[in-house]
Amino acid sequence: MELPKSLTLAACAFVVYCVLTAIYRLYFSPIAKFPGPRLAALSLWYEFYYDVVKRGRYTWEIEKMHKRYGPIVRINPFELHIADPDYYDELYVGSSRRTSKYGWATKAFGESTSVLATESHELHRIRRAAVAPFFSKQAVQRLEPTVQSVVDKLLLRLQALQGTGECVNMVDVFTALTGDIISEYSFDRSYRLIDNPEFAPHWHKVMMDISEAGHMFKQFGWMQPMLKRFPRWITKILSPQAMSLLGMQDLMLDQVLEVKQELAGDHKNIGQKTIFYDMLTNDQVRQEEKETEHLVTEAQVVVAAGIVTTAHTLSTIAFYVLNNPEVLKRLQQELAAVMGDTNSKPSWQVLEGLLYLVSSCCTVTEYYIHREVYEVRSLTNSRARSSVKGSGNGCAPVV
Repeated sequence: MELPKSLTLAACAFVVYCVLTAIYRLYFSPIAKFPGPRLAALSLWYEFYYDVVKRGRYTWEIEKMHKRYGPIVRINPFELHIADPDYYDELYVGSSRRTSKYGWATKAFGESTSVLATESHELHRIRRAAVAPFFSKQAVQRLEPTVQSVVDKLLLRLQALQGTGECVNMVDVFTALTGDIISEYSFDRSYRLIDNPEFAPHWHKVMMDISEAGHMFKQFGWMQPMLKRFPRWITKILSPQAMSLLGMQDLMLDQVLEVKQELAGDHKNIGQKTIFYDMLTNDQVRQEEKETEHLVTEAQVVVAAGIVTTAHTLSTIAFYVLNNPEVLKRLQQELAAVMGDTNSKPSWQVLEGLLYLVSSCCTVTEYYIHREVYEVRSLTNSRARSSVKGSGNGCAPVV
């Protein structure tokens, strides 16, 4: 049976398009002269394979490319990746140069208006100004009593387990710790993850599911909006990772609405400043940044970043210290000088003055977590992303 003429023409046109696109990308693209795998230059499916099929392994594959091709490699049809610390100041110049985010990368956040997913340079500055004050050094120092109370609660949990020989997953412990702190700071209400008998291990899984879903959403920008509109039972079948994201968005929506309802009833938190209470009552913040939909996506970023990045850093530092007895011994000696007895609680300012403590944390951060390489999105702009690598999960007996 012969194919319809229109279908045959369409097929031929598609083949011609693919051939011409391949020729352009390999020989006439502005970045065609830069080295890298031919498959990566031809198609985004190369990145798809490592980030989606192999679950976020493209960072490591890019590292292999640099070892083979040098400091500048082409990682897909539109991007260069640069592994050269001397280029950092050329790329990251702050607000002195108009620099918009790369739209392809922001698709990883789905339908989001958060500061992290905002492309426009000007709009990003406006949205960043609304949340940046809450993460200044002064703001974090004001948060110290909240942090200390949550840490005290964690210590009581660990002391109760001491000597039992029970194995505790420190990734879950630190996820619970950071989750309780950032939820208190954001909404003036704790998630009480530390109270969970097993330190709420599902929260770490949720964070990892959201990260993994981002790889798929970046490749297929239409997927997150589509899954969001499906009945949840269908979404759960099609993408379990997306269910974690949607579940977190539902939680953020409930909390944002609670804050708005309290403010509508003339109730405002008068104690420790909290992020979303203050954003809603700050006359300097535009009305657009106070809309519920925007606050939900902003809350998702603040809470997720406050949990996963800090928990990962603490987990890596804990492993590094426990795996190096000499480092552990020197830290104990230095801390003993300011703590005296076990009930002493030195302030952050005191701890900041402990040179070996600070240098050890910086060493771990520099060499075990922030091993970054930077990529340039095209020859005519300086949009970039950084890829961060670190240790995996860890379980330690409580002794």
